[in-house]
Amino acid sequence: MKGSRVKEDFILTQTTEECGEQYLLDEFESYVIEYYGDLTGALADKEYACAIIINPIYAILGVRVGYLSKVLEKVPNIVNYELNRIFTLSYISPLEAANVTKYHNNPYLNLKGDGVVVGIIDTGIDYLNKEFMTEDGKTRILEIWDQTVEDLIPPPGFHYGTVYDRDEINEAIKAYKNNEDPYKIVNSKDEYGHGTSMAGIIGGKGYNGIVGAAPNCEFAIVKLDEASDKNLIVNGLQRGKYPTYQTTDIILAIRYLSDIQKNYNKPLIIYIPLASNFGGHDGSSVLERYIDLFANQSGILFITSCGNEGSSETHYRNKFEKAGEEKTMEITVDRNQKDLAITIWCSKPDKISVGLISPSGEVIERIPAKVKRTKEIKLVFEGSTVIIEYDYPNDYSGNQNVNILIRDIKVGIWQIKVYADYMVFGTFDAWIYQRELLGSNTKFLSSDPNVTLTIPSTSSAAISTSFYNQTTNSSVIQSGRGFTREDEIKPEVTAGGVDMQATSPGGEIVTLTGSSVAGAVLTGAMALFYQWAIVQGNDPKMYAQKAKAYIIRGTRKRRGDVYPNKEWGFGILDLEGIFDSIRDLDVDKTRNIEVGYSENRETIFMSKEVEVYVTEHIANRLKYSFNYTDLI
Repeated sequence: MKGSRVKEDFILTQTTEECGEQYLLDEFESYVIEYYGDLTGALADKEYACAIIINPIYAILGVRVGYLSKVLEKVPNIVNYELNRIFTLSYISPLEAANVTKYHNNPYLNLKGDGVVVGIIDTGIDYLNKEFMTEDGKTRILEIWDQTVEDLIPPPGFHYGTVYDRDEINEAIKAYKNNEDPYKIVNSKDEYGHGTSMAGIIGGKGYNGIVGAAPNCEFAIVKLDEASDKNLIVNGLQRGKYPTYQTTDIILAIRYLSDIQKNYNKPLIIYIPLASNFGGHDGSSVLERYIDLFANQSGILFITSCGNEGSSETHYRNKFEKAGEEKTMEITVDRNQKDLAITIWCSKPDKISVGLISPSGEVIERIPAKVKRTKEIKLVFEGSTVIIEYDYPNDYSGNQNVNILIRDIKVGIWQIKVYADYMVFGTFDAWIYQRELLGSNTKFLSSDPNVTLTIPSTSSAAISTSFYNQTTNSSVIQSGRGFTREDEIKPEVTAGGVDMQATSPGGEIVTLTGSSVAGAVLTGAMALFYQWAIVQGNDPKMYAQKAKAYIIRGTRKRRGDVYPNKEWGFGILDLEGIFDSIRDLDVDKTRNIEVGYSENRETIFMSKEVEVYVTEHIANRLKYSFNYTDLI
């Protein structure tokens, strides 16, 4: 840690006490110079110039405006000089990289998120933060459903937590300003700060100098309750320093926010900055299918991020060539790992079975796959309990899922034997839980960085984003990668997610990196887009798939890349590109077109510069034509 500086620590010295003051005056201009000899003596009788010595070669020259040529003539000690050049921080805001902020004060297309509600399912929000207030000090938060606060009034139709409306929040803000306790009125806090920071990136007002993407949007907030100890144990997990959440609370949060959209009759963007590794990564999880129900409901859009598991070594992939083959999947286990859950998936009609070898060499022979079969085995030497569960065929997809839970697991290398019982495609995938929930050395020994995008980003209806370094225009290895396990194109887009400044509880500025930053940038951009489309009446029947098509058409491409790709999807998020692509369309003819197809339905035109060829199978997936609206 650096100590306090004292006078002797500074390199700079002045030829006179006044030079430092003159350097700041409007009457003086400054230059960096190279010099030799006694510069101080050479300037001693020059009342129109002075110098701040940096070292025996360089100095800062202060010169009264208009006197530079005279100084150069009278002071031969000056070898070279350079005019002050203008520098900015070598940091590009992800919002600027996505061309979002340029629409805040655009005289022709002024967009700040007015009339759009952003729903955030996260750790809550610091409602006392000025960034979420209007100019007159009123809240921009419509409602907060705090699932952790009991014994008060839950939302209609729900049975836990407490809902606070705008009037109550304003009353709490008033109490705070009067030095009273606001939490006696609205007892909701964001202890972790993540939700507050996401809200700041999406819609911070900019009082702290950092304007969000949609500074006039309104918010609907769900503070999730943390996962129960029971559910953690079922999943082979323990409560640690990172908050954990469960599917049911998230689904109920979505339901609550969909009610908000109906009650307030405003377009709603729902952001879910949550991630799980456990599932098929093919859109088949219950949470993702629930999101998909809203695909054809106008005015509601889901945004997810692809997680930070790209370099986590938590995914494994292999392929059989024929039935009867055997593959060995090795997992090294950290000494601090108590239990470990592994999920294995293959696509119908393939069928696999598994066995296991412990670090001590104890063998569990191949256990034949049977419909909904669960087998529990106690190991003698390790003392571990192995529970193997077959889900074949899966009720929803028809695919096969094998879940393995090893309780009281011991340090060392565990071998999972995978057997090809019936093969057509041959590929199988396996995942363990997210990196932050594992011991530091628990990982697959032959991991695969692809298909590391997390659930629910593989939902067909949600728009998913990876993150990249917007300053260097380069990939980030931590970002989750696509495609889905069954090769649906995910992510659709990438957005900047490195070193983003945002507000936090109490109003302090924090710097964040990760996929949730990119998701917040995309959410804010879509709030502006929905303002243009729905609030301003340019496309009032805006559906998720149509919005997705606009985003894809507007993406910016990096020269030399092939699109779509597993890291960046169809390209870099670019709000300006979206509006440019709309301007190029004949609006009367294309108002209801979701994706532009060529006659043979094998070419999708992504921009004026790039044509991307995909199969008819993928093209049909992009159309996403089925309607589940009646089930919502």
